[in-house]
Amino acid sequence: MEFTYDTEGRLTSRKSCDVEFTYQYFSDSIRFERLVNGVEDYHYIFALNPDGTTSGYVRYQNGQITSKWAFEYDANKFRTLRINIDDTANYTVYTMSNSNVVEEKFFSTDDNEESTRLTDYFTDKPNSLSYVNYGTTFFGASSKNLKRKEVLITPQGSAEFGYSYEHDTYGYVTKLTTIVPGIDTVVTRYTYQ
Repeated sequence: MEFTYDTEGRLTSRKSCDVEFTYQYFSDSIRFERLVNGVEDYHYIFALNPDGTTSGYVRYQNGQITSKWAFEYDANKFRTLRINIDDTANYTVYTMSNSNVVEEKFFSTDDNEESTRLTDYFTDKPNSLSYVNYGTTFFGASSKNLKRKEVLITPQGSAEFGYSYEHDTYGYVTKLTTIVPGIDTVVTRYTYQ
């Protein structure tokens, strides 16, 4: 995936093969668009709080609103809540510990379902894959450390994901290996300019 930034360090596009995601910045909002072969698939309008974080978004596809979400943050700009404006029983609660998101609880009206993602972090690996590094600080603060392991628990069962990293001499991640035991291993490589 190739990333492009503006002179303020904000992400303006990320592209992989025939899919491109673009970001346009305005004083009170951000337009995020997904293009497939140069044609819009869908787009989001992110409304901005005075501190630069997004208060939520409206998603559009084929000229129609498909969803509306709102966000809440703590004093340190960590997201604490994501809630569907049209279906308030559909939301996510984030729990922090030591400046890391350690638990995400997902509540959904679909089959009255609840899921949980638990995340464990390396204590000696600062997060160089943060919103600041990607130029997307409008999402708020990122966890301070890199993920070591995630466990997703759903009514159907659980799945565990492991993570390992390689770094360059500046401490930036150059290789991320995601391991799903018994299923797959995915390698992502990063280069910097």
